[in-house]
Amino acid sequence: MKKIIYNLSLCLAVAFILAGCNTIGKDDRFIETKKAEATNKKVLLVDFTGWKCINCPNAAETAAQIVAGNDERVIVVSMHPDIVSFTDPGKNGPDFRSAYASEYLTKIAGGSATTSLPTGMIDNVMFGGSFLQDFENWSSCVGQRLVLSSDYDIELTSDTAKCNVKINNLNAATDNVGLMLWLLEDSIVAPQSAKGGKSIPDYTHRHVFRKSLLVEEGLYKELGQIEGSMDYNAEFELPEMIGEHFIVVAAVVRLSGETCEVLQVEEKIIK
Repeated sequence: MKKIIYNLSLCLAVAFILAGCNTIGKDDRFIETKKAEATNKKVLLVDFTGWKCINCPNAAETAAQIVAGNDERVIVVSMHPDIVSFTDPGKNGPDFRSAYASEYLTKIAGGSATTSLPTGMIDNVMFGGSFLQDFENWSSCVGQRLVLSSDYDIELTSDTAKCNVKINNLNAATDNVGLMLWLLEDSIVAPQSAKGGKSIPDYTHRHVFRKSLLVEEGLYKELGQIEGSMDYNAEFELPEMIGEHFIVVAAVVRLSGETCEVLQVEEKIIK
């Protein structure tokens, strides 16, 4: 009996230690990506990640495979919520944390300060009753969104100081929509924790969220119904570049109650 109680206590202790960082199944398997039928829909994958998360490199690799397997129709944004302990870099490198990412995690994804990383959200919609998905499910969720057609098209232009977002309503849709507009930085070489207690000193961090480019405060700009087309202009200052290039991402979302489903998304690389 003592042996049984001891083994149970040991299992509970191990489970507690691992709870803060999601793990993948046996042999670190990735789900094979299947190319979706061509539609005009692009999909937004928000990857909540952190430099202390030992399984986050596997999640990032999964996201890269999904992008490559779907003709660049998947746009990935890596967010580091400042309320989650796994995102604090300490003295180990650049600080990617943001209050915006925390607000996005809590208000849109339904997460909290105790949310395990890595985790992701696809087009801000639920799959299996949850907004947040383990990365081994990302490919399947993305595939379900890529076969849809969108009523909207985004024309995105940008230089290093200003951008223009033109949203076209293709089918006279009557949605109440909003706009999300973000600045990312790509290919930042900085440390990253990995499995086995190791640290990768020269890990490449991809599509890292840096800030919102909306003139107004908040997660999104409410636009109402769009008749024909609508333009949104923003001016901004780039932070000091530590990566390879910046990326502007614009997403049109349907505003309904407390949800904001991504109806279309587009990106523009700034050299």
